[in-house]
Amino acid sequence: MMRTIELICLRLYCLTLGRFAFGARLLRRILVRLVVKGGGRDDYAASGGFFDWSELDRDKGKNAP
Repeated sequence: MMRTIELICLRLYCLTLGRFAFGARLLRRILVRLVVKGGGRDDYAASGGFFDWSELDRDKGKNAP
């Protein structure tokens, strides 16, 4: 998800240089490099690194037969 400043910058770019073919190609190259190749910030974190299966089994050991 984009932050507010990034959205404003993208909007300004599209209103100025994005109207021309070279500006659109430049924006595409930048976005491919950032989004597809992973050069941007890392906001996503898998939940598998935060939880352990033993923490999810709260009743384990208490009511065991």
